[in-house]
Amino acid sequence: MKAPRLFLTCIVLAGFATLCAGCDGQQPSWGWKLATTPDDAHDFINGLGPYSEAHALGDVAATDQGFFVFYRGDLEGTSDWGWKLAPTPEDAHDFLNQTGAYSGDGKGEARLAYVGDSQLYVFYRGTSADASWGWKRATDIDDMLNFLNGAGTYGQPREGTIGGLSPGEILMFYRGGLAATSDWGWKLATTTEDAHAFLNGTGAYDQPVDDAKIFGATGGGFYIFYRRD
Repeated sequence: MKAPRLFLTCIVLAGFATLCAGCDGQQPSWGWKLATTPDDAHDFINGLGPYSEAHALGDVAATDQGFFVFYRGDLEGTSDWGWKLAPTPEDAHDFLNQTGAYSGDGKGEARLAYVGDSQLYVFYRGTSADASWGWKRATDIDDMLNFLNGAGTYGQPREGTIGGLSPGEILMFYRGGLAATSDWGWKLATTTEDAHAFLNGTGAYDQPVDDAKIFGATGGGFYIFYRRD
C-alpha cells in the first residue's frame, strides 16, 4: 500500500536513525508492502530492481506470508541497506558488533525480522566504530515494554530493534549509549489494514504514530511498540 511522499526531515541520534514528524508540521504518512522474500524486501527498501525509489524504513515484520515492510512515505529513503540471515541470536549479536567470526566496525542501524532461532533476518545499514549492541529475550510483552522504557527494575530506556514470534517469544537488539525515550506503548493490530490505520491515525484511530517497532503475531496481525512525538 503506497503512502504519499512529502520529503520531510529525519533526525539521527548517535548513528541510529529515528523516524520523526516533519518540521513543517506535516503528519507521518505510513505505507506497507508485502515482500515474498528477503531479497524482494531489500530491493523495495533500497529502490532496486523493479522499484524506482528507496523507502524510509520503519520496520520489517516477518510472518508465514513473507516480509511486511512498513515505511514512512513522508520521509526520504536511503539505498544503503543490506540483509543477513543469522542462525542464532548470538550470531546476530556478533554480526552487529563485528565480533567473534566477524571483523570490522559494528553496524550503525538494524531492523530485526524474527521467524525462529534458525531464521533471524537482520536488515542493517551504516557502520559505527563505537557500536555496542546487546540483546534480550522476553517471554511477556509487558516485560519487553518495561525493558524498552527502562521501567520497573530495568533502570534506563533502550533504543534498538524488536522482532518476535508471539508475545511469549520476543527479541530486542539494542545499542548501548544511545539516547532513548521512555514513552513507548504497545498495540495488537488484528490485520495489516488495522496496523496501517493505527500507524496513520485514520479510521478508528485519531492520532498517527511517529516511530514503531513491529513484529508479526502468530495467527495473523501485528504487535506494534509505538511512540508519538
